Amino acid sequence: IFLDRAVRNWESEGLTNITGVQGGLKEGYPSGAPFDLVIVNGAVPELSVGLINQLVPGGRLIVILKKPGEAMGQATLVERHGGDFSSRALFEAGCPYVPGFEPAPAFVF
Repeated sequence: IFLDRAVRNWESEGLTNITGVQGGLKEGYPSGAPFDLVIVNGAVPELSVGLINQLVPGGRLIVILKKPGEAMGQATLVERHGGDFSSRALFEAGCPYVPGFEPAPAFVF
């Protein structure tokens, strides 16, 4: 429902170069790559090299990195520079993990 609404909104604004993807996203969307910008709508426990590798050189990934057990994460901007990447925290943000990106349960003493 949310993706359908987003597509209608993009179309009404004349935005034709956006691809919305729904489903198991841990591997990203390699058949549509490379991308200039990827926005992950939720938190992940660690950066996905698979998603970063789907960016064009100079491409950006926006994601919330949230450590397991933490209430808040860091909205993070990742930029690809050839085969390397850099990241920087932008601000604190709280949201649930993206389905499929939840951290594995672990024993804590």
